[in-house]
Amino acid sequence: MIGWTIATPTVGGALIGLWLNKHVPRNFSWPVALILGGLALGIFMAWGWMSRERAADDDDVTSSDITGSRAKSDTSESEDP
Repeated sequence: MIGWTIATPTVGGALIGLWLNKHVPRNFSWPVALILGGLALGIFMAWGWMSRERAADDDDVTSSDITGSRAKSDTSESEDP
């Protein structure tokens, strides 16, 4: 999924850049500028996605640790005579 998050804006920037080179010629290369912009956007989006996934995984681990601790304490109490 991360690959597509980076590749899609990069390729989109290249295609838009080619179109702009034909219709709005400038002294610089539109495709190069928009490839770099698309790459930066894709990396930023992938970073945000990974941060959200990591936070969700941390929440899942914390919840299971709490549940696991309760289950152990409940089990030890029920085993006592």
